[in-house]
Amino acid sequence: MVEVLEEYFAYVHATDVASYGRDYETGSFVGEGLDVAAFPHGRPNWIITNPPFVLAERFVRRALVTALQGVAILARTAFIESETRYAIFSLPAFRLFAPFAGRLAMVKGRWDPAASSATSYAWFVWLTATTGRVKPAELVIIPPEAKRVCTRADDIRRFAERRQNRPSESVAKGQNHMPQNQSLSWCGREDSNLHELPH
Repeated sequence: MVEVLEEYFAYVHATDVASYGRDYETGSFVGEGLDVAAFPHGRPNWIITNPPFVLAERFVRRALVTALQGVAILARTAFIESETRYAIFSLPAFRLFAPFAGRLAMVKGRWDPAASSATSYAWFVWLTATTGRVKPAELVIIPPEAKRVCTRADDIRRFAERRQNRPSESVAKGQNHMPQNQSLSWCGREDSNLHELPH
């Protein structure tokens, strides 16, 4: 996730609970104490992460009071189904629910293009600057061909051949804003109704 985000943001600060042999800051995104990850360059514009499912609500709550522009969470689609989590989805800031039409297979430490899964995933996006009454969050279904369309020729070399664990806990966007005309797209297929959201 980190490497791809660096293709779209001028600065990406990555943290996880362990370094996994890389130069990421280590620390917990939630909780209290000295091990809680800090933001060395001040509050980030975006926080983008796929947190442990059992901690996902706590991630969202901290991220919403930290990120200046938005929060994007990759989680199981079932994340939206809980009565206790209804509060975070009823906030005006919740703007986008983007489930994958196809199954998204996740393999710890690397990308396996041949992997399969019965678990459904989705992106959940909050725009933290949103205030007042707004229209309901938009539903954007990520099409089944997204994997085929978005996969690049060198992705196997970059991600599938890696055997070390990659960070998956928290990715905080730094001080740089996205271009004003940047819109949400699935590898070039733009949706003109959703502006200034990350790929």
